[in-house]
Amino acid sequence: MQKATRVQRLIASIIDGLIMAIVISPIIFLTSSNVNGAPTYLYTLLLNIVAIIVFFLINWKFLVNDGQTIGKKIMKIKIVKVEGSKIDQDTIIKRYGLYFVLGLVPYIGGLLSLINILLIFREDIRCGHDLFANTIVITA
Repeated sequence: MQKATRVQRLIASIIDGLIMAIVISPIIFLTSSNVNGAPTYLYTLLLNIVAIIVFFLINWKFLVNDGQTIGKKIMKIKIVKVEGSKIDQDTIIKRYGLYFVLGLVPYIGGLLSLINILLIFREDIRCGHDLFANTIVITA
């Protein structure tokens, strides 16, 4: 198993983010006209829940079948368990659950998400969600 590089993972994440932005932007446009001033925490929370659902609608089949999101497919990398076996549904939920939930914590969610991501600079090139779900990203 050859570990994916930090750059490969970053580019895959950017691709996934762009796909999500394209899909979610119309939802934000259509719903934000009802928000006066700064959006409320409830609006932001609901929008994030919708985004999580959309992410899984787009990527669930790819994750279950190949351990890949669209961005990971393009970058030819995939998620596996540390011992090299294919990830299962529980691992996907555990991994992405932590990834998404950290950002939803009021006041400190952004900081927790940043710490999660910055852990990739450890020697083993694993983020916090990789450590939590016992996964690693490798070249496909």
